[in-house]
Amino acid sequence: MNSKFYALTLVAVALILSVGAVGCGPASEAKAPIAGQVTLDGAPLPSGTVYLRRSDGEFFSVDVAEGKFVGEAMPGEYRIEISAIRESTPDATAVAMYGADAPTQRVNYIPARYNSDSKLTATVPDGGTANLKFELEAD
Repeated sequence: MNSKFYALTLVAVALILSVGAVGCGPASEAKAPIAGQVTLDGAPLPSGTVYLRRSDGEFFSVDVAEGKFVGEAMPGEYRIEISAIRESTPDATAVAMYGADAPTQRVNYIPARYNSDSKLTATVPDGGTANLKFELEAD
């Protein structure tokens, strides 16, 4: 009798857990298409990344090529960060240590006000948007 009770208890617990997992969770949001442009001093940004950050910590990123980007993101409000990396000449310390073999540095040449200190925002509606435009100015 103990083994029968144990087996029925396990079946009941499994049923309760499976029903809870399937029917009681929040509906997942569908991603929406996004597209747009990024310029720096009026010229298309050659390459870079646009980060869309939600207040709940979730983020999406899309690559920029020749000033344009295409991707997907969940509908909602976002803080926008934009970065672009390029090789830079080695600093004086690296040259002193390594001489002519000093490694180049990779630097984000987009001003902080458009990435780490960004105040840029965007809204992605349920149906998506192809009209995101970010016009950046160098320091």
